[in-house]
Amino acid sequence: MGYKTSWIGGFLVAGLVSLLALPSAAQETITVTTLEDTADPPFDADDPCGVGTIDDLPGADGEVSLREAIIAANNTQGDKVIVFHLNAQGTVIAQTVITSNTISANKFMGVEIRGGEGETAGNTVDGVIEGNTVTNNGTGEFVAGIGALGGVTFAKGERVTNNTVTVEIRDNLVQDNIGQGIGVSAGQGDASGNVVTGVMEGNTVVDNDAGEGSISGIALVGGVTFTKEAKATQNTLIMEVRSNFVQGNTDTGLGVNAGQDGAVDNTVDVTLDGNTVTNHDGFGIQFAGGVNTGQVSETTSRNTLTVQASENQMSGSGIFGMAVFGGFQGLAKGNTVLGTLSSNTVADSGDTGIAVFGGFDDSLGVIARNVVEGTIANNTADGIVCEDGIKRNSAVCVQIDNTITP
Repeated sequence: MGYKTSWIGGFLVAGLVSLLALPSAAQETITVTTLEDTADPPFDADDPCGVGTIDDLPGADGEVSLREAIIAANNTQGDKVIVFHLNAQGTVIAQTVITSNTISANKFMGVEIRGGEGETAGNTVDGVIEGNTVTNNGTGEFVAGIGALGGVTFAKGERVTNNTVTVEIRDNLVQDNIGQGIGVSAGQGDASGNVVTGVMEGNTVVDNDAGEGSISGIALVGGVTFTKEAKATQNTLIMEVRSNFVQGNTDTGLGVNAGQDGAVDNTVDVTLDGNTVTNHDGFGIQFAGGVNTGQVSETTSRNTLTVQASENQMSGSGIFGMAVFGGFQGLAKGNTVLGTLSSNTVADSGDTGIAVFGGFDDSLGVIARNVVEGTIANNTADGIVCEDGIKRNSAVCVQIDNTITP
């Protein structure tokens, strides 16, 4: 089932289509209850968008189809979230296309694709978010523009497992959102075995603000834990990130974390190719095996990040142009980063062009037994360092034919 949609207002497609880590209580929720492509009166009017609103749901058959939900969202003021609840686990939602919309001024997020929320398992969601203009959404540090999420839980005792999301995020303009511009995560909260795969290509991500110390442009995360009782574990994120333009976002332009805030045993495999990342106060591009942001006082451990980064251009970063950390910002143990950085160009960095550390910044707690291993080859950069950093961490780099510029 594929739809080309056009509405104003935030929307979410989920097996559960919605993004990162913020409950959407202030939004109106429209629940799809059937996969049949139906449109009962008044949703079947001659007008392309029909005339029905949320108040007209469900249709005459007692069900709410995705087509009816989209029409109701178009015709009802305010933020809307569309979710699927089909009275069964293992729902399959075929390709949903969200294209050529203007999505603006929503309190939380613009658009998100989500595999599952709460006590859900085994859903499969396939989505395309392409050619949209997503601006001025959000109120803070969470994802405000475009998101994709394998599974998330907010309530104690709920567990979201084994959901699969395949997503293409292409050729969107994501600008001036108060929060992350684009965010993708495999699992958040008590989440296990969720998988997100996809492509992010040709997007323009500029002037988004998730706050100091945050990834404000593009954020990719394997697992995020919210509380010590509910760890995100064994989630998988596989993404190709190509030919995006990322500029002027607060702090870090593009960041990839395998595990965050107490997450354990998550896996991220990411390819970055031909991206342009410029003018950020912190890092241009950041990779980390384990990170703690201070949201949860739990150790982030045994997460694995595999990186292939080639032909990216970074300039005007306040600290490092490209940074790789085994463990970062405290409470990170036993995380691993394996990677190849090749043929990248880094200029005008505030500190060092390419910086690799086994452990870096233990301000929030102990960082230990993290490992970075990789090859740094054929790059042109204003400095390259590879160091263990904090004691009991390790960084091993093979450096080949790099050019160091003033």
